[in-house]
Amino acid sequence: MVNPVKLSNKTHTDVYPDSDSNKAASYEVRSGKVTQRVTVIADDSDGGSGLSGYKTYEDSSFVVGDSPVVHDINTDLGRNSTTGYLANTGSGALLAEISEDGATYEDQFTVGAGATVTFEDDSIDSLRLTHSADTSYSVRVK
Repeated sequence: MVNPVKLSNKTHTDVYPDSDSNKAASYEVRSGKVTQRVTVIADDSDGGSGLSGYKTYEDSSFVVGDSPVVHDINTDLGRNSTTGYLANTGSGALLAEISEDGATYEDQFTVGAGATVTFEDDSIDSLRLTHSADTSYSVRVK
């Protein structure tokens, strides 16, 4: 998910996370021809799960034997997620389904290689991911 970042009184919207850590994230911020590096360090006020109020799920080698995987967001956050993203960080496609109640899933959709799906003002209890081709992914929800 791309959020505006304030640097030197200018708003930059091209933000690329490049860290696998839930405790600290290093970002490359680009504005025109200028690139700056920003590191965000989280506190442990959320019980040690990383950035306060967020839950991250990742798989750096999502293969057919891992499929399907269901991320029970409601159980992990103690409520449904209202915002976040699903980033396909690999070279193959994956299939995704969203459930608001943990039992009934909406229509399956494809997330292509390198694509990111942003969730805003949603109510996500569970996210089911199904293998379509070998890939990797990252999910962050709040």
